[in-house]
Amino acid sequence: MRYLRNSKTTPLGSGRFTVDGFIGAAQMSKDAINWQDIKPHLVRDIDGWHIEGAPYRAKVGDDGSRLFIPDPDIPSKFFKLPTNALWQALPKSVISNPAKIDKQLLPNQITMPTGFGEMRFIFSNTGMCFEVLFREPPPKTLGDRFTLDFETAKLDLQKLLLATQGLGIPAPRLIDNNLEERPLYWSEKEGQLELGFDLTGLTFPVLLKNNSLDVDVAAGADDCVRRLTPSFFSATWAAGYVGYVNASIYQWGAAFRFTNITIPQGSAIGAGTNLTFQALGSYAGVAVNTRISAEDVDNPGDFSLDNAASFDARYATRTTARVDWDNIGAWVNNTEYTSTELMTVEQELVDRVDWDSGDSQVWFFEDFDDRSTHADNCHRDFDTFETATPNPAHLHIEYTVPTGGAARGWAQK
Repeated sequence: MRYLRNSKTTPLGSGRFTVDGFIGAAQMSKDAINWQDIKPHLVRDIDGWHIEGAPYRAKVGDDGSRLFIPDPDIPSKFFKLPTNALWQALPKSVISNPAKIDKQLLPNQITMPTGFGEMRFIFSNTGMCFEVLFREPPPKTLGDRFTLDFETAKLDLQKLLLATQGLGIPAPRLIDNNLEERPLYWSEKEGQLELGFDLTGLTFPVLLKNNSLDVDVAAGADDCVRRLTPSFFSATWAAGYVGYVNASIYQWGAAFRFTNITIPQGSAIGAGTNLTFQALGSYAGVAVNTRISAEDVDNPGDFSLDNAASFDARYATRTTARVDWDNIGAWVNNTEYTSTELMTVEQELVDRVDWDSGDSQVWFFEDFDDRSTHADNCHRDFDTFETATPNPAHLHIEYTVPTGGAARGWAQK
């Protein structure tokens, strides 16, 4: 897979120019010569649906059968969801919801109504995920287990279960109407994966979902550091900082670009969306007060062409949603620390009119407003991509794809 990179040079007069760089569509190729855009969408067959425009194969039959092939060139390795009682009770009608992909409306979701709620299969740039909405308890005759048959020849099942990016099987969870979360875990049994769930004590409606996205900073030009006093900028620095170092060095911050955010436009962002950093050094000075926001533009580029002035211009276009992460506790070297809740910032990004699944995002983590205590070593340091043994910034997003009214006009029998 690759991304199209583009740039535009604009003369400003007096011998000055500005260069804008950005990432275009995600593309796939079998031979690294002939490339095509990745635009997962469903196509109706006589007996069901199949997916096109994706680097994998999937088919959902009207009889309830579901087949997922991670590598189209190796059809012998596949997942199959057996048609147990829970699925056989579904009606034959299906609804495909449109999702905005590269400014086109293409159906990328199958919604199956049930007597107790609905089931959804969602196809993204990198794979298939599912949701089950329980508006009320399901009939006991349908059981309380899902089974995933991995007749997959030699797929590394444990690797798939532990994957946080790309091809993988995320750990599902139950979320009730009071936002209480109950994690669920796959278990391996006689050549199958089983997922048991217990709705006891939860307030309906309850959502069973495995929709989450985990993305790391993936290149040196995708993170940078900025200091306001005295002015400093670098996209190749081997450490990131926030806070106050001493009377001569303060107002530190950093930015991070995450690519291939495969979340449909208008998705509902959930609690648990956050950033994670690995501490670089141990610091306990108080109080370190920071703010997190994001660049409010479509598909922003990396920082390779930036300087202090151009970075500040990008920072000026940040989201209206800004979250304070204040009084950060002590950090211990090589330990991971997770930010406060960031769902409002992510929601603003995916609600943009021209947001497309697969776009990039840039996030800011900073103390540019100089809110940290002016005391020596009142700062926190963390890995960047250029750190000697890097564990760079990590973005975790919880989301639910849009349903309901958005599906009108795509009903099929």
